[in-house]
Amino acid sequence: MKHEKKLEGLKLYTAAMQSPFTKMLTDARIIFSDDLINQKVMSYLYRHVYPQYEEIIKLSGGGIAGRHRLQDHLRYVGNRRIPNRDRRKNNVGRYLDMAAGQFISKLKI
Repeated sequence: MKHEKKLEGLKLYTAAMQSPFTKMLTDARIIFSDDLINQKVMSYLYRHVYPQYEEIIKLSGGGIAGRHRLQDHLRYVGNRRIPNRDRRKNNVGRYLDMAAGQFISKLKI
């Protein structure tokens, strides 16, 4: 049982590292090397945040236009995240999860 859970975590981590969203987050300077080597953070992003990024792209018209809209959102989020100043923003996974959820709500209006 424990071995299966560890294997599942490793699969999620590997998938997260291969995701184009990981590159987008590093390009936007939202996640850094400490985050990239943290299996728990990357697995959380893959399970909770990346599906929302897919939805943002879809709601924004898909394709290149949708990706540009997501990149704009990531720049906005990255510019407002100062982790040491606001303790709520220290957990990058939860912060991105909340930000994506709020952005999706705005897109649906």
